[in-house]
Amino acid sequence: MVSIALVFSRAAYKRLSHYEVDRVVANGHEFQGVKQFRQLLGTERRVVECRFAHLKDGAKPVLDDASLTWYEVGRRGRSEEYRAYFSTALVWNFASAGDCLFLIELEDDRHVAVVVQADSDSENMMQTLLGIGPNWEKFRNYLELPGEVDTELVTEFFHLVGLSDWSL
Repeated sequence: MVSIALVFSRAAYKRLSHYEVDRVVANGHEFQGVKQFRQLLGTERRVVECRFAHLKDGAKPVLDDASLTWYEVGRRGRSEEYRAYFSTALVWNFASAGDCLFLIELEDDRHVAVVVQADSDSENMMQTLLGIGPNWEKFRNYLELPGEVDTELVTEFFHLVGLSDWSL
């Protein structure tokens, strides 16, 4: 077991909609800026380099490095409305409505966006690892939340997302 704060800083979860992943109905390469993403990314415009991963049971992980631009839409007469623009085709090519997005800030300020097939073993693994999901909290700040996580599960996660340079 290892302290979770030595691995992750914060993580957020959301289920993806057609408007985010379906080329026919989506307006752009954007995730909706839900409250839990605001808790992770803040309210200022920012661009973060991000490792994107798509996990589907029985398939090899699909990986891409791309930027994620967080910004406020700024429409008149509306309350704050945020978006996260992604610059990778991975989401368009592999994600489906109903899949889950786990946006993770690692302890070294790197970011990982993991899209997992809905109701899959991969989704269960991510929920167990991070302690977030549809029936749990949708945002966690591990720096304020003491706890431990299984070292083997963490190692498996870093292997799946192609960041095998991680070590304790």
